[in-house]
Amino acid sequence: MITEFRLGNFKAFAETQKIPIKPLTLIFGPNSAGKSSLIHGIALAHHAIKTGELDVYKTSIGGESIDLGGFRQYVHRRNRELTVEWGIELDVAKLTDVEENGRGRGLFSLRERIGFLGGTSGVVSKIGAGTTVWAKIPISQDTRYGENKSAGN
Repeated sequence: MITEFRLGNFKAFAETQKIPIKPLTLIFGPNSAGKSSLIHGIALAHHAIKTGELDVYKTSIGGESIDLGGFRQYVHRRNRELTVEWGIELDVAKLTDVEENGRGRGLFSLRERIGFLGGTSGVVSKIGAGTTVWAKIPISQDTRYGENKSAGN
């Protein structure tokens, strides 16, 4: 289960923002606070994980309702020199599932998928504080996905 979503250099967000995710998460705030940017970031993350595509106009989950306009439109301030960042924190107790095809959804599978997207991941454990699994996936104008770029991770 995802416990935190991080998003940086995406639409309204310059600095990486940490958004806690709970079983019931409400997104509310004044106009131009970034509510739509957060939802668009989640839709883009879902689309990228499913298809490997990042220079996206329409996402698979958003259909006609979400038009990101491609990388040049969704990168913060349309600055093509920036790298869009996603990150997630996971509850590792929930990473023991097995998909219908028999493939696990454990840490190895997660690391493999993140590597295909050119990202990095890690696990941090502290006595008394629990375990945090983190993942960071970079996006830039020239990013191409589909090959494992994780350098052995």
